[in-house]
Amino acid sequence: AAVNRPSLGERRSAHDRSRRAPDDQGPDRGLAAPLPDMSDVGAYAAAEGASHKRKKARAEAYDKSNLRAEQYVLDREDDAFEGRRGLTRQMAKNKGLTPHRKKLARNPRAMAREKFRRAGVRLSGKGAKAGAGNSAAYGGEGTGIKTNTVRSRKFK
Repeated sequence: AAVNRPSLGERRSAHDRSRRAPDDQGPDRGLAAPLPDMSDVGAYAAAEGASHKRKKARAEAYDKSNLRAEQYVLDREDDAFEGRRGLTRQMAKNKGLTPHRKKLARNPRAMAREKFRRAGVRLSGKGAKAGAGNSAAYGGEGTGIKTNTVRSRKFK
C-alpha cells in the first residue's frame, strides 16, 4: 500500500521554510554577508599568504612521497628479474586456505577456561544449587531413626 506523501525535496524545502527566522523573509533571504573591516587588509593578506604557503608545501610533500613510491615500485620491478625470488613468511608456513578461527582458539588455557565456564552455565539449569535459597540450620532426620533397619556390620 503506497502512502501518498510529498517528495523528499518538497518536504525538505518546507522544513527549511519553517526553520527560517522571521527577518529572513525578504527576497535576498538574508544571504548578504556583512562587509569586512578594511583597516586590517594587511593582516588578511598575511594570513592568506601563510595559508597559501602551507598548502603549497603540503602539495610538494605529497608529490615527493608519490615520486618516492613510484621509484620504489620501479626499483622492485627491476629486481624481480634477477634470479629466483626469496622465501616469504607466508610461503614458509604453507598453510594454504584455512577457515577463520575464533580468537580463543589460539590460546589453549583460555579455551579450557571458557569451556569450564560454559559447562557451569549448562549445569546451573539442572537443579537447585547446594545452600541456595532460605535454608535453615540442620533439624535432624525428618522421619527419625528406624530401629528395625540394620545396615551395618557387627564388629568381632
